[in-house]
Amino acid sequence: MISVRRLRPRDHKRLRRFALSLLIIGALCLAPALVRASTQEFGVDHTVPLSGQWTLSRGDSPDHVSFSLESHGRGWSHSSGSDVPVRELQGLDLDHASNTSTVDFVLKRDAGSFRCHGVVQGREGAGLFTLELDAAYAAALEKRGLGRPTGDEQARLAYADAGFALLDELEAQGYPTPDVHEFLTMAQHGVNVEYVRGMAKLGYRFQTVRDLIRARDHGVDPDFVAELQSAGYSGLSYAVLLSARDHGVDGDYVSGMRGAGYGSLTIAQLQTARDHGVDPRYVSSMAREGYKDLPLESLVRARDHGVDAEFARDVHDRTGRRPPIDELIRLRDRGD
Repeated sequence: MISVRRLRPRDHKRLRRFALSLLIIGALCLAPALVRASTQEFGVDHTVPLSGQWTLSRGDSPDHVSFSLESHGRGWSHSSGSDVPVRELQGLDLDHASNTSTVDFVLKRDAGSFRCHGVVQGREGAGLFTLELDAAYAAALEKRGLGRPTGDEQARLAYADAGFALLDELEAQGYPTPDVHEFLTMAQHGVNVEYVRGMAKLGYRFQTVRDLIRARDHGVDPDFVAELQSAGYSGLSYAVLLSARDHGVDGDYVSGMRGAGYGSLTIAQLQTARDHGVDPRYVSSMAREGYKDLPLESLVRARDHGVDAEFARDVHDRTGRRPPIDELIRLRDRGD
């Protein structure tokens, strides 16, 4: 008798990984010359490998795919993935890939082109790539004042998708020209055209490229700023934005506190409340036990002393009364 078991979500993931592994193995068998060409053409002076693996799967829309690149070497590891338009994968036709098919296509970036070979079935695929660096790119960066990248630096710039459009946007926003290292750091840390442009639309043009990188690293992005502005916190300084993000004061927290009756707090007050564990859930739970509309300072002090809704409920059950918050704190301190 055959036993049939319903697959769990993680089982589907395992099967998918297994299928992709088979596709990669197939690509390895189909394209040994591809790997040899990578070594022969670019030599051995690169510590950043100019070859690796690619995978693709269904994207967020029919004309997009989720495309990933992975490359590993001595002292180097790269793994990235994004939703890309199918048209950017030049030479790839997924409309006629219902059966397992061998494919060759190119993902072109300013710093170099990823020449991909492998197999696809439907909208799933995997294979190998080689990175062909663009000789004109290094000269263009030097002409723009960034300096001339080494071969390794250019490879890193290609993996990070550091393109001319980002340099054009920085210039349009009045930022100083970065050097090669700063440009690479920007791209690796997620400072792209959309980020620079989005922050500028919200009124934030920082002093230096390093400020952009630091803001991005702290999670200060257009969505975060827009949420705070919608909540009434506009014109915040660079330092305040970073501090608010670091302390977990985002749009959801502000809205939650406002819904709990604390809608006129400053950013500094919100940060203090957040740091001490006073969040909308805590405020609401205390309110249900009769401790409603308390000053924020009282809530912070109660939280610091371990007074929560469970303790307040226990005191009420034992004594038949709800003492003022200061007395409740004293009871907690005495262990009553």
